[in-house]
Amino acid sequence: MLDLSRHTLGDNNEELVFGSREDVQAITLALAQQCRHTLDIVGRHLDPDLYERPQFLEAVRRLIARGSHSRVRLLVIQPEALYRRRHALISLAGTFSTFCQVRVPGPDHQDLNEAMLVADETGYLHRKLSDRYEGTANFNNRAYVGGLMRRFEEVWMKAEVDPNFQRLRI
Repeated sequence: MLDLSRHTLGDNNEELVFGSREDVQAITLALAQQCRHTLDIVGRHLDPDLYERPQFLEAVRRLIARGSHSRVRLLVIQPEALYRRRHALISLAGTFSTFCQVRVPGPDHQDLNEAMLVADETGYLHRKLSDRYEGTANFNNRAYVGGLMRRFEEVWMKAEVDPNFQRLRI
């Protein structure tokens, strides 16, 4: 497992290469806990091993509680799996819909198969294949994050609000 004790969001520009679920869990949690303003997530179905862990959910709650400058955006590639069960992150988004939004990629981006988490437009975790736990992360690489965010914004602007998520929030 990776040692993240030296990695601080906005300070360490060292690329981390990972290949296990435990590494992805640790990086995801560290980025979320250190995030102060914006958290952008793309995932196939919001993997519960990553996004339903109590520590992660608490980090998101704290981020949202910061107020008007906080923003969490979730792009869910295949939301069907979430319809059958109540996902804690989707519920949180429903409770705090002003600060946390969920969308599904539109028809132009149905082939999207990557997973990413971007914290404060500074640090990232990126998996080129969303169903694999292999990829890279960095706690301070604005150049790489810029490319990820351009892609995210392109998909987000054409993404749709899924009415099924409205029903899940009730």
